[in-house]
This record gives sequence, structure tokens and C-alpha cells, in this order.
Amino acid sequence: MGEGDFEDLMRIQRMMATSIAEESEQDKQIKVLDVLNSMLTGNKKKVVTEEIIVECIAQGMTEGEVLSTISKLKTDRLVYEPEMGFLTLV
Repeated sequence: MGEGDFEDLMRIQRMMATSIAEESEQDKQIKVLDVLNSMLTGNKKKVVTEEIIVECIAQGMTEGEVLSTISKLKTDRLVYEPEMGFLTLV
């Protein structure tokens, strides 16, 4: 294996690692959005953020992952905080 081949292999490995990380982040976002959506039933227009965190933890996420994902979803304007401690879909 030549030096160029090794560099190509390393480049491909970095691209795959980046792709896997992006897919993992998307999976977390989908999970949090799904939890939030399932809690918005009937006349319920907003959900206590702590309830979302507890449910996501029950589904295998860590608290840090949930909080980070919620922050990203707020930045991307997919969810918002109508009042402190509550979330809803945009």
C-alpha cells in the first residue's frame, strides 16, 4: 500500500465517521421531536421540558444528549419555548 493509498483510506474513513455522527444527531433529533409530538395530544399546546427529558432518557438517551438536542432544535427553529420550562413545535 502506497502513501497515496493510505491517505485515500484515511480520507474515506474520516468521511464515514462524519456521516455516522451526522446520522446519529439526526436520530436524536427525530426521537426528541417524536416524544414532543406524542405528548402534544388533544388541547395540549405545550409540554413541560422535564417530561420530555424523562421520556427521552427512558428511551435510551442521556440527559446531556437530550438537552443538547433540544438546544439544536431551538436553534434550527423546529421547536420553541412559549414560556420558561415548556416546549412546543413550531
